[in-house]
Amino acid sequence: MTNIHLITVGLSLLPTPLAPRNDPTAWTHSPHALPFADHDADDISAKIRANDIPPAWAAQRLDDDECAELFSFVAARRRLPDPDPPRVVLLSSDTTAGLVAAFRLAVELRAQLGLADEPIDLRCFPGDYAIAAGPGVTIARVAGLSAEPANPGETAQRAFDKSVMSLAHVGRALLAFSYTSLTTHLSGGYKPTIPYLITIVEAMKSLKENVQHKAIFTLEHPGINDNIVEFPLRHLPPEPYQYLAGGVTPGSDFLPRQPETVPLQGIAWVPDLSGPTRRLTKVGLALSYLVPPDEARHD
Repeated sequence: MTNIHLITVGLSLLPTPLAPRNDPTAWTHSPHALPFADHDADDISAKIRANDIPPAWAAQRLDDDECAELFSFVAARRRLPDPDPPRVVLLSSDTTAGLVAAFRLAVELRAQLGLADEPIDLRCFPGDYAIAAGPGVTIARVAGLSAEPANPGETAQRAFDKSVMSLAHVGRALLAFSYTSLTTHLSGGYKPTIPYLITIVEAMKSLKENVQHKAIFTLEHPGINDNIVEFPLRHLPPEPYQYLAGGVTPGSDFLPRQPETVPLQGIAWVPDLSGPTRRLTKVGLALSYLVPPDEARHD
């Protein structure tokens, strides 16, 4: 079995504080982004699948403190070394900038793990339901992870609702993976999506027992020997999630009044003041998706 490091990826490898987040022409000065300045997200995905790595990236190693994601990974392995090379899963938005940053980071992590000849595994969510087994690096291209409205008429709430459902697809794929421990790194990535990620990871911790789950972030202060802060993750019995999944009806926003789901009140459902049922939240729908159909409970 393999340890997993789940790392949210931001754009700190593409430094340009004044540039629009997804405008590739605004960050072409960065040596990490330059090879792909004129490509879109699908072009980047194709290059990842083809293992088409710019020679400059292969030749130029990154400093451990060059971005928050790499700093966190190195600090975590320094505190508690993995007995064998882990599987690193990089959560990337499905934007050009996000995928370029994840691709560059994946090349460095692969070298750090001594797996420079192993292809980088690319998975798209929703859609892919498996992650490559064993040690290596996976880029999870997560639809909606940047939580940006798809058009001017879409609300920010709708954008975040899509984000949490996409994260649930990643969580379901990870639950099917045989892992010894899961360390979620919270230092990088788009900060407003982190509470959603924590909610998904807490559900995974509850559904996959006898496996260590932890969430960490790092403080980038000089002179500190141990920069890691561990974020506590709630653990519930699996039953509240199993009954939640069993109570969901496709196309309906309502749940039956099951006493087993009370611990999830407020996050997965809210009281329906107009009737004898409960109103399912979008987060609740995402949490229900983590439960395999054969484990959903209706009794």
